[in-house]
Amino acid sequence: MAVQDMIGPRKEYFNRKRAAFVATWTTDANGIVHIPLKNGFEATISESKKEIASDFTWRLKKHSKKSATGPDKYYAEASVPEEYRGRFKHRHESLHRVVSGVPDGVQVDHKNGNGLDCTDGNIRWATTSQNTSNRHYKNSTGYRGVFKIWKSGNFGAQIDYQGKNHYLGSFPTAQQAARRYNAEAIEIFGDFAILNKFADDYDGDLVDLMCCETLDFIETMVA
Repeated sequence: MAVQDMIGPRKEYFNRKRAAFVATWTTDANGIVHIPLKNGFEATISESKKEIASDFTWRLKKHSKKSATGPDKYYAEASVPEEYRGRFKHRHESLHRVVSGVPDGVQVDHKNGNGLDCTDGNIRWATTSQNTSNRHYKNSTGYRGVFKIWKSGNFGAQIDYQGKNHYLGSFPTAQQAARRYNAEAIEIFGDFAILNKFADDYDGDLVDLMCCETLDFIETMVA
């Protein structure tokens, strides 16, 4: 059979496969579309982006780059269909880039750090520095941008910006170092900054602190 004779049936096969995949998607009462992926994961998009997203067959993709102390990060990725190859530069594309319409050379930032949450309220265009600032990290001090200076017993503050690590000073307590980090992060990254949170910044129940990454982090703050 000639190659040309195989193209039609092959395309029909993948169209049927994609249609069966899209049939598994569900939309909740808030207009959020849930896209099931393997191993119990799911991606989410806003309902307004379902039309373009349904032209792709999405699969789970583990991020190849990962902080030594950070959690694994996942995205949804798909092969770019022939009809979209003039629009997208690469043969494979991520869900957040497809639904955001971001141009080449610009990154997409997930506000909550979840690469599978591609809803309109969670993704935004970003520079490399802005995107890096919004990555979640965990260290032994329980505070972002803070490290123990074992020789003096003090705590150092540092911040990564434009590929360089900037030292912000030494402080008697981890909380003071964390607040110094917060001030610098706001100055550099603005709305993209992830800030350390402190128990004395909150009134009422500790349940308000559950936005933090881990229970250990909360226990560190209230110790």
